[in-house]
Amino acid sequence: MLLYWGNEFIQFYNDAFRPSLGNDGKHPRALGQRGQDCWPEIWPSIKPMLDQVMADGESTWTENQLFPIYRNGQMENTYWTFSYSAVLTDFGQIGGVLLVGQETTKAVLAQQKLQHSEARFRTLVEQAPLGIALLSGREMIIKVANGPMYDIWRQDHSVLEMPLIEAQPELKGQKFIELLEAVYDTGEPYFGIGERAQTNRDGTLQDAYFNFVYSPCGMYPKLSLE
Repeated sequence: MLLYWGNEFIQFYNDAFRPSLGNDGKHPRALGQRGQDCWPEIWPSIKPMLDQVMADGESTWTENQLFPIYRNGQMENTYWTFSYSAVLTDFGQIGGVLLVGQETTKAVLAQQKLQHSEARFRTLVEQAPLGIALLSGREMIIKVANGPMYDIWRQDHSVLEMPLIEAQPELKGQKFIELLEAVYDTGEPYFGIGERAQTNRDGTLQDAYFNFVYSPCGMYPKLSLE
């Protein structure tokens, strides 16, 4: 917690807020310092929010807001989830603003890294010469598929976010959905060699033979189908 007090927003903060100031940055001079002197790099962003709370007393809530601040001897991009709320004087007037929040930098950066990894994975899948699909949950929702897999299915991108059984209704009564469910439930991959499947070709069911792998994937979690 950090308290901005008075019209000059003099700062007071507790021990839990101290680590976010860095080992070589604003502490200890930040204690008792004016907000605009402590945070010149972000003051244009936070001052309007503080002024608003001081003016009308309405609390604010912000999630994962980016604030580039100076700490540890350099500028760092930090992310915060926090609220601003009015603090009253003994006379019932607004005397300051209380910041209650948590730095979420590690969580945000981890999420960004995961999203980057997923994007790279999707690119690799889409460029692979073999048919690959990624299915989510026991419902086998189609999340990712590449061109060769669409060719096998005789489908296009319109089947994304559909259960596999809806995209390929001819699989009803065949063993493949049960095999996928077993892989999902047990985490054990299934390897099919030269297995017969009835596929829809020009409106009729025809026999086709496939080598394939159903393997668990922990990213979503999902199953990969190759």
